[in-house]
Amino acid sequence: MRGLVALPGGVLAGFSGKEICFSEPWLPYAWPEKYRLTMNLQPIGLGVIEGGLAVLTTGKPVMIAGSEPDSMSPAAADFDQSCLSARSIVSNGSGVIYASPDGLCYLGAGGSRVLTADTLNARQWQAYAPTTLRGYLFEGQYIGFYDGGGFLFDLSTGDFIPLSSTFPAGFVDEQRDSVYVAQADGKVLRFNSGDYMAATWRSAPLQRTMSPALAKVVASRYPVTLRLFDGDTLVGEATATSRAAFRFLPVQRRRDVFKIEVEAVGPVQAVCLADSFQDPELTLL
Repeated sequence: MRGLVALPGGVLAGFSGKEICFSEPWLPYAWPEKYRLTMNLQPIGLGVIEGGLAVLTTGKPVMIAGSEPDSMSPAAADFDQSCLSARSIVSNGSGVIYASPDGLCYLGAGGSRVLTADTLNARQWQAYAPTTLRGYLFEGQYIGFYDGGGFLFDLSTGDFIPLSSTFPAGFVDEQRDSVYVAQADGKVLRFNSGDYMAATWRSAPLQRTMSPALAKVVASRYPVTLRLFDGDTLVGEATATSRAAFRFLPVQRRRDVFKIEVEAVGPVQAVCLADSFQDPELTLL
């Protein structure tokens, strides 16, 4: 038996081969054959959704509706997204989130969609090794670790934040309101605790006609390193040590499109640029 999950009403569900099995309510040791459903495709994992069970397979998912093991009704979902990793599957009460070939997906109440479609295309998503993805849901964020790194995906804003660290295992402790992760050497750590780590953020191309000679950075902690890119070419770098405005670049040609990169240890609230000290206001980015 694999993929064991608990449904409302004391029913457990799991799968063996292509068969989805259900237990007697409140009798986790009793799995009658009459409660089994055979899938056309190989199940990869199961997830609890509103009104039933999601079966993530090597092809289209199957949604099984029902609350009693003797009245479960399967139907193929109209969503061509297979599941690449059983350990990527998490349930948020209304649906399931899992790794597919095209991105991080949602299936459940409110429909189905590729959550990361606005951030990553299918080719870019493959860089996150989705076949090795391990997922954890915590305070509205999907925390994913894969062989080589990790990421955070905010389910409300759609923000996708890559992480340099990876962990082979983790656990969400709801009583302690924490996520614990295990290192390869077996040491267990509390995720997102301790001092801030250095983070680097680069903007999308910014359309501003200016020669950014002056800068100001509003941050919780300093120093903050600010870099200016023309395309992917670094053309300037300076460090902010306080909220005071400072000389960023010598006077150069005016630019219509550029990128800003920020490297900091701690939250950064704003970055402002101006052509000169004579400008009455700084341009907020």
